[in-house]
Amino acid sequence: HIEELPYQKLAQKLPGGLPPNFRLVYGHMGEVLDRTDLLVTVSSTAALESLHRRIPTAVLTDLGVREPLGNHHFVGSGLLTSWDRLDGGFRPRPDSAWLAGQGVAADGSYGTAYDTARAKVAELLAEGRLPPLAPYYT
Repeated sequence: HIEELPYQKLAQKLPGGLPPNFRLVYGHMGEVLDRTDLLVTVSSTAALESLHRRIPTAVLTDLGVREPLGNHHFVGSGLLTSWDRLDGGFRPRPDSAWLAGQGVAADGSYGTAYDTARAKVAELLAEGRLPPLAPYYT
């Protein structure tokens, strides 16, 4: 998707350029992740895809944790960290309860990953507590 501040343009402004072990990669996310050893992101569905593939994943906090960045969704995930911590050797470990709550089955149990969510929706439907559906723009 189109970014307001494309990373490649921001990277061009760095004094001395990018470190030799840092690459900006573009393309089909599945193909990119197939050759990734650590995904570092601000916030993205790429993080969830990475977790599904059991790839170490870090969600950056250097710009804060707030809704406009979308990284607030990762509070409690165990994945929030900073560049400084990553540079110091820290590697986030995802919280298993958080993963399960997101439907991420990093243990390979995809067949039952949404059982808790399905049960909750069924309970709400039985009680008639779900609000009517409406388009997002209303």
